[in-house]
Amino acid sequence: RKFTGRDWIANYPANGRPIHHMWSADYFGQEHWALSRETKYFEIPPVAKMREARVAGYSRAFAENEPRVLEKYREKEFNMNMTLSVLSCAPRVFEIKNFLSHAECDHMLWITSKLNMSNSQTASETSSTTRSSENTWVPRDSTPVVDSIYRRAADLLKIDESLLRERSHNEGPEELGKYPIAESLQM
Repeated sequence: RKFTGRDWIANYPANGRPIHHMWSADYFGQEHWALSRETKYFEIPPVAKMREARVAGYSRAFAENEPRVLEKYREKEFNMNMTLSVLSCAPRVFEIKNFLSHAECDHMLWITSKLNMSNSQTASETSSTTRSSENTWVPRDSTPVVDSIYRRAADLLKIDESLLRERSHNEGPEELGKYPIAESLQM
């Protein structure tokens, strides 16, 4: 707060110490690496296959030796190596090249085309004559592909994936409650 004049959600509770991991950004070009078992999809599974996976549920934790959901449609590597490159130190801005595959990008666009788009708004406005964009929100449980992207993001952020979805009473830190700390994806 002293540096930027703003509070950050990662600094709550108000003791001033971050409660989640934060990658350092000490100099331009600095790099960090993270691994994820959530490898990218090189091909999007048929809708029927995604429906089957959805019925099985997304909320279960995966053991390290367990196969990934719809593994047949994913890159064959055991882990995905993600490199974060510092583009700005204050505010912290990172570039993560190839975080999504072309197939995953196309899938996100396909999902968005099926949802209702609405005029973009800020928190303080109901309608605007200057904002001309439209957006929609894609929930984590839309498809196994979207769920995989959330799991990959959790690995990148070094947080438990359960923090990015509703949790049962015996999962995750009690002080954070049962609700996710992340919103749906804005498209």
